[in-house]
Amino acid sequence: MGVAREYSYDYYTKNNNRIIKIAEENNKKIRMRERFFNNLFSFLLYFSCIVILFLLAYLLIQRNSLIVKSKAESLYLDNDIRAKELCIENLESEISENLDLNMIENKAANELNLIYPSLAQTIYIKRKWEYSADEENEVVNCVSKINLGEYDDEEEE
Repeated sequence: MGVAREYSYDYYTKNNNRIIKIAEENNKKIRMRERFFNNLFSFLLYFSCIVILFLLAYLLIQRNSLIVKSKAESLYLDNDIRAKELCIENLESEISENLDLNMIENKAANELNLIYPSLAQTIYIKRKWEYSADEENEVVNCVSKINLGEYDDEEEE
């Protein structure tokens, strides 16, 4: 059988001090590790918040730039429409000015040297319209008779 050794009080206190030191060192390592992870977590949290804020600012700026671009395009198109409307109005005024029959007649006679045809060069057309109605079908037939030939001055009067 073995006999238990008796150790002095100093032995126990030295061992306890060493165990306490080892425990304190382990606790210090654990606290440093916890502090590191806490710092890392807080850094990542702050960094992600900053990144999210920058993304939101970028999206806001991008959206506003699209709005400004579309407004500029609509303004450009409005100006283009106004210019084309003015051009149309100018062309319509030119057409109405050129539709003056006296002016057309003067241009034809003076610039193009056109003359009126003589009586021998003209052919007149007489039209007589006859209408008949069918009461059963309620259809109106229109028949025209065209007479070609010399125009009689007596019939005109």
